[in-house]
Amino acid sequence: MTQWTMLFALCACTPKVPPHLQLDPPKNEQITETIVDLETALAAMVAKDPLARAPLLPPPDTLDANDGREAIAAYVEAVQKLERGEGQVERTLQQLEDRWPGTVAVPLARGYRLRIVENLLAQSPTIDEPTEARIAVLLTSLQDASGNETLPGRPLAWLGTQGDTSERLRHVGDRWVLASWLYSPELPLSAVGISLDAPMYDGLVRTPVGALVSARAKNQMANIDDAWADLTQATYLALTRAAADRDREQAKWSETKKAAAAALQTKEPISFLLQRAADGLTAGAGDPRGAGGALLALAALRLEDACTDKPCRGVDRVEWMKAAGTWDPEVEALASVWRVIALKEAADSMDVGHNTVLFPQAIVARVDAFVGTNSGNLDLQLLRRSAPDAAVWLDLARATGAEGATNWADTQVAIGSHLETQTQYALGLATDSPNQNLLERISSRAVP
Repeated sequence: MTQWTMLFALCACTPKVPPHLQLDPPKNEQITETIVDLETALAAMVAKDPLARAPLLPPPDTLDANDGREAIAAYVEAVQKLERGEGQVERTLQQLEDRWPGTVAVPLARGYRLRIVENLLAQSPTIDEPTEARIAVLLTSLQDASGNETLPGRPLAWLGTQGDTSERLRHVGDRWVLASWLYSPELPLSAVGISLDAPMYDGLVRTPVGALVSARAKNQMANIDDAWADLTQATYLALTRAAADRDREQAKWSETKKAAAAALQTKEPISFLLQRAADGLTAGAGDPRGAGGALLALAALRLEDACTDKPCRGVDRVEWMKAAGTWDPEVEALASVWRVIALKEAADSMDVGHNTVLFPQAIVARVDAFVGTNSGNLDLQLLRRSAPDAAVWLDLARATGAEGATNWADTQVAIGSHLETQTQYALGLATDSPNQNLLERISSRAVP
């Protein structure tokens, strides 16, 4: 069964597919002569589609040089095995990402997964629960080992209900793939940038992540000093809020926010500063600090539920923060703080909501924070729970490396230990920073 036969076999009807999804099957025989290195290999594969949904597969003998093409070779091998009916798509491609982090294997694997999602969405205007569960696993790094369809929550309920479901999922999938092209400064972006210049992808370029990928591909330069100052101030404000546990600290945070709001003439100073930072840093994405800082600002906007390309929620926001830090040491210093913010606020949400109707919202924040801080594989079933049980506490504790926790008290200790570890790492990068005292406060209180 060929790659295209397998993909289109998922759709037995004649779907209405948006123009930007209508791709002509590439001709593999045309590419062998053009591939001499990683960049030319990518140019041949994704020249017509920056989302890499159905790239041609280069012959193995064009991918044997030790210049970064090994990741492509691994992707080709995985796809060929799937076409032969060997393995399960979601697991095989997630394992590929796990083995080749920060390489072209990640966006290529995600593009393949997105193509399957598009065909599933085109198959029917309504999405049943098993299909929704499969889409959730295809568009996240979560697994669905339990396959329990009797759980009360819908697999993708956390993405909200605003707008058309299929269009919302396509947007989330597009964003997920495009962002992965920014998961390492080592990834060549010239081929993706050329693809994005095609008129059919104007909509993608107008999205925040699309604009950032395009700016980086074009080596766009601008002065980023003011934007960096905005990101730094937003980080300090958000950390101040996260560290305010006691009445006196919360009162001080309220005063700090009011002062910042008055100075900036806005009601929400953190999201205002983040948006201004994202715009300015994207304009200077040719500078690694600009590209990484822009990705961090966009991730933080999503965490604040203030992104311009909703839905902001997801389980890849903190993962973006992790990726942003690979671009520059200064970006990593701020990204490590934002990871602490995400973990601390997720811990607070779980503390308040673990035995209330707020649990479904709290568990999304918890899973998101774990995914982005190198925690263990997490199961989709966590996001389908309306209330926790012993299995939930066990899974969450295991994500931190702890075993045997079957109640909230024990899991809270495991979560606190993980927060303390991440905070200590951020402290190591925060020398002479105004964030230092706040991080020390969070660290000292992390473990109950």
